[in-house]
Amino acid sequence: MIKVVKQSEPTTRYGRQIAYDREIVISICRRLLEGEDLRDICAKPPMPIGGVFLWWIQEHPEARAIYRSVENFESDRKLAKVLRVPMDARVSDWETRIRANCERGWPADSVDRQYIRPDWSKVYPSWAGRRCGAPKIWRPTSSCSTSLRSCSSHAT
Repeated sequence: MIKVVKQSEPTTRYGRQIAYDREIVISICRRLLEGEDLRDICAKPPMPIGGVFLWWIQEHPEARAIYRSVENFESDRKLAKVLRVPMDARVSDWETRIRANCERGWPADSVDRQYIRPDWSKVYPSWAGRRCGAPKIWRPTSSCSTSLRSCSSHAT
């Protein structure tokens, strides 16, 4: 059984895309990363006109995330150039990562990183007695009262 889906709006007008399409957004962003001007990209059919592309970015969180990932990639590129550090990322790697993240339902700019276990000694450092040089286990002395706060030698 074949299910026919009618669209409420046309997808193209005068040969230009008007309905949101993730693949077109990715292809526009790829061309931006390759150094083309956005006005030149949007000037040629079948790409959407500039106003439609802007509307896609404003109205679709996925398109906004894809476009922001372009800006992040370019800023990483500039930073690596300023620091004279070789950058191993390629535009094709960016495109593959964006497509994979969108298919998984993840944010477009998500980076899959390995889990690094926290160093619990830094998260919860042992503090008992280390502030004033007292022993680790607090025991009241003859000069101490029973409350740690009222003891002048153990005050924080």
